[in-house]
Amino acid sequence: MRLKIDGTFTTLGDVYRDNGLEFFLDKLTGLTGFEIEKYFVIDVADFAPLVNILGGVDFYVPEDMEYSDPSQSLEIDLKKGKQYINGERAQQLLRYNNYSDSSNSREKTTCDFIFALADKISDASYIKKASSLFTAFEDYITTNYTLDDLADNLDMMSHYKVFEKITYSYPGKNVTVGKTKYFDPDIKEAIGEYAKYR
Repeated sequence: MRLKIDGTFTTLGDVYRDNGLEFFLDKLTGLTGFEIEKYFVIDVADFAPLVNILGGVDFYVPEDMEYSDPSQSLEIDLKKGKQYINGERAQQLLRYNNYSDSSNSREKTTCDFIFALADKISDASYIKKASSLFTAFEDYITTNYTLDDLADNLDMMSHYKVFEKITYSYPGKNVTVGKTKYFDPDIKEAIGEYAKYR
């Protein structure tokens, strides 16, 4: 997502890296109209151990994913279809961004994968060990969520599977500047659309 900060174009990811968490959260509020009360920040590089702690997850990969970039030590080789995704494969899945089918996208795949993980940890066997899992996760996440918050929300977590889940694509358009592709957000439309959920 391309944004203008103090008259200079930057990306949402760079806002977090360059300006810190509090500024980033304020920018998210400005982009959505939602006050961010609780947050989990997870680096893609730290996602593998988190997925492995959960024992992986069965997931439908939406299309064949092949990509190689030796400069990043990045090799992606996943086949379309339902399969077991461990931590290493989850990193490949979440870093892939060369979709051939326009109905798929990195954002959609990421949301679907997060929903699959949430569905797994809402199982009774995981609810029983939620505290120990949370403690194991702490080395890999930045959060203001506490063990007390977790205890207060265990009942809600156990009912997760019956909740209606909504994904909403942020309005805007894809643009290319030079050789770089960006998403140009329509912030005014987003604020209006998100108002019904506040």
